[in-house]
Amino acid sequence: MMSMTSDANGGELLAPAPADRLVSFAHVMAAIRRRWRAIVGLAVTGMALGLVMSLAVPKAHSATSSLLLQFPAGSDPGRAMSTDLSLLQTRSVAAQAQHALGLTGPPEGFLSAYHGRILSDGVMEITATGSSAATAVRRTVAVDQAFLAFRTSVYQQQLTAVVAALAAQQRDLQQQVATVTTELETFNSRNAPSATVLDDLVSQRSGLNSQIQSIQATIQSDQIATAS
Repeated sequence: MMSMTSDANGGELLAPAPADRLVSFAHVMAAIRRRWRAIVGLAVTGMALGLVMSLAVPKAHSATSSLLLQFPAGSDPGRAMSTDLSLLQTRSVAAQAQHALGLTGPPEGFLSAYHGRILSDGVMEITATGSSAATAVRRTVAVDQAFLAFRTSVYQQQLTAVVAALAAQQRDLQQQVATVTTELETFNSRNAPSATVLDDLVSQRSGLNSQIQSIQATIQSDQIATAS
């Protein structure tokens, strides 16, 4: 006699496998037809949530400008551009732009509304965002103007320091010229000195005057570059 072993729940341990585990396309369609109301309801709910989110979170607009920058003579353009990018991201620029736009609040918050990018030596790109295209454009213009004004003040301060140092050198050279001129006048009022002494004094005074003129040209060049 053949015996059959059962598990503790009375089921057969050697149960036959299902003949087919694949679900037919017709079966899937039938399931969809039975639950179409639930599927449509979920789709409508998703669309409604998407609409609410798009209205609750306004789309950000942006505006971009490109600035052509010039630097004082002898500057390293690469380092100068990095310095200018740092100036753009200062609290002073953000505060001036906010004031021009009539906005309130800490400038640190407005700093997140714009950013700069170096395109090449001498060209910087500034991008500002806003709730509308017009707002983004106004912010970009305000940031541009605030940055250029602040940059001008910084370079003007640097120019003032350089000019002061050069002017001090000029005064020292002019005193030397006056001393040499006095010596020449003294020689002319008494016995004539040797030709060698006169030539040396004249040559010395000429060299000092050349240095004075060179310093004056440097001052004018730096002033023009800063103004540009």
